Amino acid sequence: MKNPMFLEQYSKIVGAYLRDELNPMSVCACFVGNLLNNNCAWNTGNPIGCIEKEANGLYTHEEIKQLERTFTYEPDGSAEWFDLSGKILKEEGLYKAMERTLLLLKKIHESKGEVVESYLFEKRQLEPCIV
Repeated sequence: MKNPMFLEQYSKIVGAYLRDELNPMSVCACFVGNLLNNNCAWNTGNPIGCIEKEANGLYTHEEIKQLERTFTYEPDGSAEWFDLSGKILKEEGLYKAMERTLLLLKKIHESKGEVVESYLFEKRQLEPCIV
């Protein structure tokens, strides 16, 4: 198994973002959950085994925890962009969380010798929900 490349990981995570499938309160559907193929074991069972299986050991457990903290918490330490069920309360908060966490993911890949191609991350346009 080869190490996943940044753009492969980017595509999984941004795809979940665009499909409105990210849930910051679900270990299977948060940023890291999507990064690790929706395998919940990264946070609940055998984190090292999960990272080895889903990312060929590319990331350390500390890097995974750092990615999750970066996604969940704003730079001031608050997490006001979602509620306890994971419902997104502030779309701008989710967008900024994605931006800063993708940047960290890029830095992690570059620190391991990968030359990361440029990418353009844009805010999603959700259709209004008519009830």
